[in-house]
Amino acid sequence: MKRLYGVLIAHRSVSALLLVACTALLYANSLDNGFQYDDRHSIVENPHIRDLGNLSAFFYDPTLFSRDADKAMYRPLLLATLALNHAWSGYEPYSYHLINWALHALCALLVWGILLGAQRPPCLALLGGLLFALHPLCSEPVNYISSRSELLAATGALAALWL
Repeated sequence: MKRLYGVLIAHRSVSALLLVACTALLYANSLDNGFQYDDRHSIVENPHIRDLGNLSAFFYDPTLFSRDADKAMYRPLLLATLALNHAWSGYEPYSYHLINWALHALCALLVWGILLGAQRPPCLALLGGLLFALHPLCSEPVNYISSRSELLAATGALAALWL
């Protein structure tokens, strides 16, 4: 155990890989989940994300958020990522879940980086990153595709703190 602790302290890349691996193992079963709830009107039945020509329009027309104009929301970055997802794999839910997982893993790495930057001991920084990565509260944004907006917001806020 002391040797593992020494490796984690001496090599930050090992800690980063451990964070990503733990997150991947925890959420590997989500890749087979389908679309649910709001995913229907905002992804599956939303004609606007099927055309990458709409990317710029997402930043000024909130009615493109859904198939129903009355469900308008201004979430341009979310729509852009969903459109890119659709261009990549159509309506294969695994790719949408994979992007959500990657964003969550990035957030865990940012928490770890923030703690290291705050001069916390490497073992406590890793523990903080793991706590964020593995906490049950984070399961909704990773498993529920439409909650990607929360992952994008968290990524932006944590990146700002890290910088």
